[in-house]
Amino acid sequence: MTDWFILSVMAMIFYGIQNFLFKFASQHGYDSVRVNSISTLTIVASSGILFLVSEPSVSGPYFLLLVIGNGITYLFANVCRIESFKLSPSRLANPIASMYIALTPILAFFIFRERITILQLLGLTTATFTIIILAKKQSKEKKKGIAMLGIIFAGIAAASTSFNNIIGKSAAITGDIASFMFFSYLFSFFISLAMQTALDKKENPIRALVKDHRATRLGLVSGLTGFAAYYLMLRSLVSGPAMLIFPIIGLGVVLTEIISTWDAGGKLTTRSIAAIAASAISIILLR
Repeated sequence: MTDWFILSVMAMIFYGIQNFLFKFASQHGYDSVRVNSISTLTIVASSGILFLVSEPSVSGPYFLLLVIGNGITYLFANVCRIESFKLSPSRLANPIASMYIALTPILAFFIFRERITILQLLGLTTATFTIIILAKKQSKEKKKGIAMLGIIFAGIAAASTSFNNIIGKSAAITGDIASFMFFSYLFSFFISLAMQTALDKKENPIRALVKDHRATRLGLVSGLTGFAAYYLMLRSLVSGPAMLIFPIIGLGVVLTEIISTWDAGGKLTTRSIAAIAASAISIILLR
């Protein structure tokens, strides 16, 4: 079993947990910008430590372009994902936001000229089918207009995540993971802080950021899980194909639904069990 496969499965687990935390934040009325800002700041601090203990080699406008692109797409993906959970049933928004499983391989095929086997193609198809299974679990508790706006946000999140993934692959093959993580998330944090300042014009932006202790705690935990997930993902991308790694990581949406069901005290439905089985099959085929 190759290293990139093990690393991508570990990243999938952490992303599944982080996505649940974002879902939890939206369902309990947390400020999405505040949660994202604290989460990003936590990743900045964690990646800063990694940056200091490594041997960075920051250079060139290409690196700067990757940093800016990653920071912007990361912010858009997270904020739009949380907002989509607020405006649409999470069982609909979460799978749609995870459709980067299908979008990223298409981009990787054209940009990196990656190739996969017939079995791996079958695994990719099964992974996409898993998301479709979950999408059909949507409830009707939201008004149609609001739900549609949530779907739009989820679609933006999926597109942003796809471009963020391609940027991550481009950065991984340069070999300087620590520098890329630190500077891109630092850039993203400053953007997020500017948004927070715009929302709280009469208050110190740092004080406004941490005044909600619940959001602060949730942001810290999501930041730590996000750091672990992103680092593992970049490590897997150094030698592994993006066309296979991102579908595996995207299946973390199934783990999110399992944790959400457990948190709500519910039971797994037949459709949920089918999605779990399909995700397991796709992971085996994608090795």
